[in-house]
Amino acid sequence: MPSALERGDIDAYVGAEPHPTLSITEGYGRILSYPYDTPIGSLNSILATNKAMVEKDPQLVQAVVCAQMKAHDHMQANQEEWLETGRKLFGFDTKVTRASMVNIGIGWELSDEYVASFKAMGKALHDLKMIDKQPNYAAMIDQRFYKVAKGGGCK
Repeated sequence: MPSALERGDIDAYVGAEPHPTLSITEGYGRILSYPYDTPIGSLNSILATNKAMVEKDPQLVQAVVCAQMKAHDHMQANQEEWLETGRKLFGFDTKVTRASMVNIGIGWELSDEYVASFKAMGKALHDLKMIDKQPNYAAMIDQRFYKVAKGGGCK
Protein backbone atom coordinates (compact mmCIF):
# COMPACT_ATOMS: atom_id res chain seq x y z
CA MET A 1 0.00 0.00 0.00
CA PRO A 2 2.79 2.52 0.70
CA SER A 3 4.16 2.03 -2.83
CA ALA A 4 0.71 2.48 -4.35
CA LEU A 5 0.25 5.68 -2.33
CA GLU A 6 3.66 6.99 -3.33
CA ARG A 7 2.92 6.32 -7.03
CA GLY A 8 -0.47 8.02 -6.74
CA ASP A 9 -2.40 4.83 -7.54
CA ILE A 10 -4.48 5.29 -4.37
CA ASP A 11 -5.37 8.35 -2.31
CA ALA A 12 -5.37 6.76 1.14
CA TYR A 13 -4.99 3.49 3.00
CA VAL A 14 -5.23 1.94 6.45
CA GLY A 15 -2.20 -0.18 7.10
CA ALA A 16 -0.18 -1.98 9.70
CA GLU A 17 2.86 -0.30 11.15
CA PRO A 18 5.57 0.52 10.36
CA HIS A 19 4.30 1.21 6.82
CA PRO A 20 2.05 4.20 7.66
CA THR A 21 4.89 5.85 9.59
CA LEU A 22 7.24 5.17 6.67
CA SER A 23 4.76 6.90 4.35
CA ILE A 24 4.83 9.95 6.61
CA THR A 25 8.59 10.06 7.19
CA GLU A 26 9.25 9.62 3.46
CA GLY A 27 7.00 12.61 2.76
CA TYR A 28 4.25 11.09 0.63
CA GLY A 29 1.70 10.33 3.36
CA ARG A 30 -0.18 12.09 6.11
CA ILE A 31 -2.59 11.05 8.82
CA LEU A 32 -6.23 11.55 7.89
CA SER A 33 -7.67 9.75 10.91
CA TYR A 34 -6.98 6.78 13.10
CA PRO A 35 -8.91 3.52 12.82
CA TYR A 36 -8.86 3.44 16.64
CA ASP A 37 -11.60 6.07 16.57
CA THR A 38 -14.18 3.44 15.54
CA PRO A 39 -15.95 0.80 17.66
CA ILE A 40 -13.42 -1.71 16.31
CA GLY A 41 -10.69 0.07 18.25
CA SER A 42 -7.16 -1.25 17.99
CA LEU A 43 -8.11 -4.80 17.05
CA ASN A 44 -5.52 -6.03 14.62
CA SER A 45 -3.87 -9.39 15.13
CA ILE A 46 -4.71 -12.34 17.30
CA LEU A 47 -3.23 -15.54 18.56
CA ALA A 48 -5.83 -18.27 18.15
CA THR A 49 -6.39 -21.97 18.40
CA ASN A 50 -9.30 -24.27 17.70
CA LYS A 51 -11.77 -26.15 19.85
CA ALA A 52 -10.05 -29.48 19.17
CA MET A 53 -6.76 -28.20 20.61
CA VAL A 54 -8.51 -26.72 23.64
CA GLU A 55 -10.14 -30.08 24.32
CA LYS A 56 -7.02 -32.15 23.53
CA ASP A 57 -4.45 -30.16 25.48
CA PRO A 58 -5.82 -27.35 27.64
CA GLN A 59 -2.53 -27.23 29.60
CA LEU A 60 -0.66 -26.37 26.40
CA VAL A 61 -3.20 -23.68 25.55
CA GLN A 62 -2.81 -22.23 29.05
CA ALA A 63 0.99 -22.35 28.73
CA VAL A 64 0.84 -20.40 25.45
CA VAL A 65 -1.45 -17.76 26.99
CA CYS A 66 0.91 -17.47 29.98
CA ALA A 67 3.93 -17.18 27.65
CA GLN A 68 2.18 -14.41 25.71
CA MET A 69 1.44 -12.58 28.96
CA LYS A 70 5.06 -12.90 30.12
CA ALA A 71 6.41 -11.76 26.73
CA HIS A 72 4.07 -8.76 26.85
CA ASP A 73 5.21 -7.81 30.34
CA HIS A 74 8.86 -8.21 29.34
CA MET A 75 8.55 -6.01 26.25
CA GLN A 76 6.59 -3.36 28.14
CA ALA A 77 9.41 -3.22 30.70
CA ASN A 78 12.14 -3.28 28.01
CA GLN A 79 11.08 -0.79 25.35
CA GLU A 80 14.54 -0.54 23.76
CA GLU A 81 14.63 -4.31 23.28
CA TRP A 82 11.15 -4.11 21.73
CA LEU A 83 12.38 -1.36 19.42
CA GLU A 84 15.47 -3.33 18.37
CA THR A 85 13.44 -6.51 17.83
CA GLY A 86 10.98 -4.62 15.62
CA ARG A 87 13.78 -2.98 13.70
CA LYS A 88 15.42 -6.34 13.02
CA LEU A 89 12.13 -8.03 12.07
CA PHE A 90 10.98 -5.38 9.62
CA GLY A 91 14.30 -3.95 8.43
CA PHE A 92 13.37 -0.29 8.90
CA ASP A 93 15.73 2.22 10.43
CA THR A 94 15.47 3.03 14.11
CA LYS A 95 13.81 6.42 13.51
CA VAL A 96 10.89 4.88 11.59
CA THR A 97 10.56 1.98 14.01
CA ARG A 98 10.56 4.27 17.06
CA ALA A 99 7.97 6.59 15.51
CA SER A 100 5.73 3.68 14.53
CA MET A 101 5.73 2.31 18.08
CA VAL A 102 3.23 5.04 18.97
CA ASN A 103 0.69 3.08 16.90
CA ILE A 104 1.79 -0.42 17.82
CA GLY A 105 0.41 -2.10 20.85
CA ILE A 106 1.36 -5.46 22.15
CA GLY A 107 -1.16 -7.31 24.12
CA TRP A 108 -2.18 -10.63 25.47
CA GLU A 109 -5.50 -9.94 27.16
CA LEU A 110 -8.74 -11.41 25.91
CA SER A 111 -10.60 -8.86 28.00
CA ASP A 112 -14.24 -7.89 27.70
CA GLU A 113 -13.08 -4.73 25.90
CA TYR A 114 -11.14 -6.78 23.36
CA VAL A 115 -14.13 -9.09 22.85
CA ALA A 116 -16.30 -6.01 22.22
CA SER A 117 -13.83 -4.86 19.55
CA PHE A 118 -13.93 -8.30 17.99
CA LYS A 119 -17.74 -8.19 17.88
CA ALA A 120 -17.61 -4.68 16.39
CA MET A 121 -15.38 -6.02 13.62
CA GLY A 122 -17.88 -8.81 12.94
CA LYS A 123 -20.72 -6.31 12.81
CA ALA A 124 -18.78 -4.05 10.45
CA LEU A 125 -17.96 -6.96 8.13
CA HIS A 126 -21.61 -8.02 8.15
CA ASP A 127 -22.86 -4.46 7.54
CA LEU A 128 -20.46 -4.19 4.59
CA LYS A 129 -21.81 -7.52 3.29
CA MET A 130 -18.35 -9.04 3.42
CA ILE A 131 -19.75 -11.91 5.50
CA ASP A 132 -23.25 -13.39 5.30
CA LYS A 133 -23.75 -13.61 9.06
CA GLN A 134 -21.85 -12.78 12.20
CA PRO A 135 -20.06 -15.63 13.93
CA ASN A 136 -21.33 -17.38 17.04
CA TYR A 137 -19.15 -15.37 19.42
CA ALA A 138 -20.00 -17.52 22.46
CA ALA A 139 -18.71 -20.62 20.65
CA MET A 140 -15.73 -18.80 19.19
CA ILE A 141 -14.32 -16.89 22.16
CA ASP A 142 -13.12 -18.72 25.27
CA GLN A 143 -11.87 -16.35 27.97
CA ARG A 144 -11.10 -18.98 30.60
CA PHE A 145 -7.36 -19.20 29.81
CA TYR A 146 -7.08 -15.42 29.91
CA LYS A 147 -8.90 -15.34 33.24
CA VAL A 148 -6.54 -17.92 34.76
CA ALA A 149 -3.51 -15.93 33.63
CA LYS A 150 -5.01 -12.59 34.70
CA GLY A 151 -5.79 -14.10 38.09
CA GLY A 152 -2.16 -15.09 38.68
CA GLY A 153 -2.44 -18.69 37.52
CA CYS A 154 0.78 -18.71 35.48
CA LYS A 155 3.88 -20.39 36.90
